[in-house]
Formats: sequence, structure tokens, C-alpha cells
Amino acid sequence: MTIPKRIIFSRKGFDSTGRYGGSPSPIFDGKRLLSLPIPEDKKMTIRYLDLLDPSGQFPSLGPIVEQLTKSKLDSNRFAHLDPDLRRDSVSHRKPGWREIFGQVDQSQTHLCNQGIGKGDLFLFYGLYRNVTVTDGEVRYVPGEPAKHVIWGWLTVGEVLKVSSETDGPEWAHYHPHFTDQRALNNTVYVADDRVFEELPGAGVFENYHPDLCLTYLAQKKIRASHWILPKWCVPRHGQYPLTYHRRDACWQIRDDQVVLQTKSPGQEFVLNTDTYPEALEWAKNLIKRGIDHTR
Repeated sequence: MTIPKRIIFSRKGFDSTGRYGGSPSPIFDGKRLLSLPIPEDKKMTIRYLDLLDPSGQFPSLGPIVEQLTKSKLDSNRFAHLDPDLRRDSVSHRKPGWREIFGQVDQSQTHLCNQGIGKGDLFLFYGLYRNVTVTDGEVRYVPGEPAKHVIWGWLTVGEVLKVSSETDGPEWAHYHPHFTDQRALNNTVYVADDRVFEELPGAGVFENYHPDLCLTYLAQKKIRASHWILPKWCVPRHGQYPLTYHRRDACWQIRDDQVVLQTKSPGQEFVLNTDTYPEALEWAKNLIKRGIDHTR
């Protein structure tokens, strides 16, 4: 049975800076989550028009990206499809395809220093905002705040060091991290079959649920980087739940929960389940409820 020793809160998908899309990913009608991949500037293999809209409202992600960015990005722009968690995102997959995620540079150095490897669990979160679709036009709902939402997960089954397009399995060569254009610590994580014995090793949360929202929505001025977490996340015995947050001032107890002011921007925050074993049941229930909520 795969029991994660570490859980990584990994920030992925569209964000507010131009380099990473310049806009939040959409929540359609308060329900359907869709993580938009950031633009690609190195390995040109997949365009936004090549990526299928899982909701079926649009022929591809192209029109969604164009409209939400006010044409700063268009359908022909190349996309950094990473993490790649939906088999049906691309119409033709080579045999053997698995969910996959790549990391590089300082963020990968941090993951390496934390010992991330087989069995560890990535929880991918991103910046989201509610949208509506009227007559084929997708628009953000006025006045609705942007918030951090967990949208997918991947349990590490294999770790690959990549230095060229021909490294690793052939089915993965489309992926943007299979290239010699990235740093020497370029690393790819391939999904395991299962996590917590009976749950899929990787996947996406199709529908929004309050359990998936990290942002503290009850504050007067909502800031996406202010999170509300279970009370067991409180620092204990000189230990802190998440890397990059080793200061008491970051953590505040609020009734039966903890408010965390996260490091922003941040990419990979690691939690050690040896120190915080409560995280295992929390993560298991999160994935299980998220899967049940899609049905």
C-alpha cells in the first residue's frame, strides 16, 4: 500500500503574472474546475487549440484562454501542459501513457533536498475565479474573488532525470520537460497506480467543493495567499507543517482552524507526515470526497 511520507502543496496552472497566464483559471457556474496550463516558451509541441475542453462547451481550450486573457494569449500559442493529469486532454496518446509532472531549477532543488521520491503525494493547487458562459462568451463574474483551490493530485511512482528529448519512455516525449533546454536538475515524476491502497494514484477534481478551497474566504479583505487549514496544522515542538513557513508569525489559531499567511509567490511547500500524521487521513479523505463529488 502506498502511504505518502511527504505531501507537497504544488502551485500549478494559470496565475496573475503575465508569464504564467496573467489570469486565474475558471470555475464554471460555481461548479466545474478547469486548470489552464501556462504558456510554453521552450518546447513547442502542443498549442491551446490542441487541448480539448473537458466540459464540451468549447472545441478546445483556445477560445477560453483568448477570452479570459483578453487576447493576450491566443489559440495558436504553445501551452506548457504540466502537470498532465487528464488522459483525454489530447486526442491521441501513445501506448503506455501515465499522468506526469516535471520540475526544474530552485523548486526542484527544494524537492530534492526534502527527499521527494516514490510514494510521495503532490497536491496541485492554483488560482481560480468564478466565470459564466453566455452565447459562447466566457467572462469572470464581477466582484468574485480569486482564490487558491486544490485541483489535482499525483502520487510518485517513478522519478526520471531528463537531459534530452530522447530520455525516458517514448510515450512521454511530447511533455515539455523532455528537452535539453532546461536546467541540469530537470526532473520528471511519473504517477503510481494507487495511493492509500484503493484510490487512483493521480487525477483531477472535476468539480469545486469547499474542502478543496485553501483560501480563507471569511476574512474582510480576501487574499488568495491567506489559507484556512485544519487545527492540527499548528506548529508543534519547534516543527512547522510546511517548508518555507518556519516562523510563528505565519500561523494563527482561529477557533478550531489555523490561518496561514503563505509565502507568495511559492511553488512547492512540503509537509512531512512523520511529524504531522494527521495529514494522511486528511489527504485521503480529500481525494475520496473529491472523486465522489464528480459522480
